[in-house]
Amino acid sequence: MFVEKLGVNGAPNKCLPFVRDIIDKGSEGMLFNDIIVFTNSDTCVSSDCAKKIAAKLKKIDACYCFRKNFDADTLTLTDEQIKAAPDWVGSDLHAFKVSWWKENRKKYPNMVLGREGIDAIMRVLIDESGDWPKTKLDGLIWHIAHKAFWENPEIRYSLPGNRLNIQLAKNFLEERKIAPEKFSFV
Repeated sequence: MFVEKLGVNGAPNKCLPFVRDIIDKGSEGMLFNDIIVFTNSDTCVSSDCAKKIAAKLKKIDACYCFRKNFDADTLTLTDEQIKAAPDWVGSDLHAFKVSWWKENRKKYPNMVLGREGIDAIMRVLIDESGDWPKTKLDGLIWHIAHKAFWENPEIRYSLPGNRLNIQLAKNFLEERKIAPEKFSFV
């Protein structure tokens, strides 16, 4: 666990898990061809999401999907409405075979869940190990638009978890000769 010492206006410290630890724990006892789906807790899915992931992972070992944002008054959506909406910057669903994770887990930086950059780096890792653009699924996930706690401009670059993740993301991208600015890591 990463202990984020906030200390702002008496705010308590937060214990945040590392992404690798969560995926490792979730994949315990799974077979190599079993599928891991890693997504946000507020993600909604299309009616055919599981089928499309399973079909994609018969052809490649890992994939991801960008989310679509909708207004707070949205209660239900058809698959066509989800697909027609523009992609948002976050790829909030990542799916891969256990064998892919076992092979690539150490390449993924030890980033903290619930802070900046985890999806962009997972996406780069999936793309470099797969056959982009085949690694991208479209129109499977959506959620109600809202600002994340860590996006608040007053604290964004001072949160310990964000600082850690941004530095790890920069190192990861620079090792691959990818400009961190491409992903807005400053």
